[in-house]
Amino acid sequence: MDLLTIQHEDFTMFVDCTKFDDIWNKAKSNVGEKDLLSTYTWSEGVVSVERDGEPIAKDEKAPAVFFDNAEYPVWVDFKKHVTKAQFGSMLQSDNERFTFRGHTLAGFINYGNDIGKSELNIVYQTGTERKRFTFGYEVLSTKLNYHEHWKKIIRTSNRSIVCSRLTI
Repeated sequence: MDLLTIQHEDFTMFVDCTKFDDIWNKAKSNVGEKDLLSTYTWSEGVVSVERDGEPIAKDEKAPAVFFDNAEYPVWVDFKKHVTKAQFGSMLQSDNERFTFRGHTLAGFINYGNDIGKSELNIVYQTGTERKRFTFGYEVLSTKLNYHEHWKKIIRTSNRSIVCSRLTI
């Protein structure tokens, strides 16, 4: 079963993670299951979004899919009218991990230690029209509560920067 499935009018996207149960259990023991939530957003054309077969509502909290230091294979099976496709990250190194052959775009994402808001972007062409699909979510840490601890870390960091500027 796929971890995340997105049905779109132009494609079906599948996201998987072979070690997801281990990752989830680690995060659950460190952070607590009630804090392993993400808010999901997406651009037009989506018919449905499911996590482990359960529907996800747009702009509402649902169990997290993406965590730090995990590898997520991604397959995007396009309908016949799509002629070109590519992963649309601002980082070229991310884009190079994806290949479009036939009607399938495939590759993987891994956020390393980067946590916080992120987007999965797919750029594709139907006829002469260039389209962009964006799927937004939060990448969570398996070790700390992103929603609570990250804000404290940022506040502490900002205070340190202000104090260091005042002493210069």
